[in-house]
Amino acid sequence: MQWNEGITRPVVLADLGERYRRYRLGDPEAEEAMAGSLRRWGQLAPVVACVRDERLELIDGFKRLSAARQIGVMPSLSVVSWRWTSAQRRRRSWG
Repeated sequence: MQWNEGITRPVVLADLGERYRRYRLGDPEAEEAMAGSLRRWGQLAPVVACVRDERLELIDGFKRLSAARQIGVMPSLSVVSWRWTSAQRRRRSWG
């Protein structure tokens, strides 16, 4: 997969991997609030992903991804990708 670092572009929801979700605690109330925000304002900030094994893996923006799936009217999200080491990805996911 070719992706210029720091460039933002739309990505279909199904193409975003969630390998690093396990480092985050689920918060259904926050996801519901995010769904309301996406309905009202749309996506204001891109989610952050990295390329791993030729696939985009989400690092930041799990609530936005869940909310976009929940409301069902957003086929894609704006994504910015960075090249990070494994340690950097884990630290960002724990943030």
